[in-house]
Amino acid sequence: MRSHSHFAPGHITGFFSPRIHETPEATGSVGAGVCIAHGVYTVVELLSDINTVTVYINGKKEDAPVSEEISKRFREKLKGVGVAVHHDLEIPVGAGFGASGAAALSLSLCFSEFLPLTRYQCAKIAHEVEVETKTGLGDVVSQLRGGIEIRVSEGLYGIVDNILLDKKLKVLSFSMGEIKTDNILKDDKKMEEIKKEGEKCLRDLLAQPTPENMITLSKRFSERIGIHDEDIKEVVKALDGVSLSSMVMLGKSVFSFIREDDMQEALSIIESFSGAIFISDIQEGGAW
Repeated sequence: MRSHSHFAPGHITGFFSPRIHETPEATGSVGAGVCIAHGVYTVVELLSDINTVTVYINGKKEDAPVSEEISKRFREKLKGVGVAVHHDLEIPVGAGFGASGAAALSLSLCFSEFLPLTRYQCAKIAHEVEVETKTGLGDVVSQLRGGIEIRVSEGLYGIVDNILLDKKLKVLSFSMGEIKTDNILKDDKKMEEIKKEGEKCLRDLLAQPTPENMITLSKRFSERIGIHDEDIKEVVKALDGVSLSSMVMLGKSVFSFIREDDMQEALSIIESFSGAIFISDIQEGGAW
């Protein structure tokens, strides 16, 4: 039995604009977000006595179509081995923290320990499976890069730039769980609105690439596309006196860039609501 482990950060999307092409590799999104130091740790074990893929999430055996498909594609190169995948999640699923992308990328990177693969060759499988299963468009490329990222062009090999960091900034995020987005994503008119507004935000952020402007544009994006959850709206409004904040795309969650001097005041406000609180460093350098 051989095993190796890798990590990929959580990724919070502030705003986005989908760009769909003929191939999964070229498909993706432009927009902006931030990678946080909370994420997904993955261990992969190669087993000689079985010829199956088994996935465990936080110690419990689960059906995980994305992880199973990624493992299947790498297993074809390894031949005659079984795979046990162990994902340890520090971030909630379905709440806009990029858990699926982090699991996919950290899993793919594990296979570089068994096969001669570059980071982008690993990420290619993760990105393609995410696109094909409709679980993500821009998370994997962002998680590979790290930091506060601007996805200037889409796809696996698109341009991903970074906003220069203030080392005193932390990410305060707050999750109330999942938000129903199925109807939104199936509504062609709504998706066209999202695409147009996302493109506008991208242009405005490139004109003034600062963390503060990124949050401001993220807030504008969520308000203009009309999917601002009412509970989340209350949290954002309550935090306005301390720091700019915005709804996470797409989840019933909020994120904000906070300096340590303001953290206690922000926490005293956010703790009056019911949900999960995360105080994270910004993950520079991306997955490892």
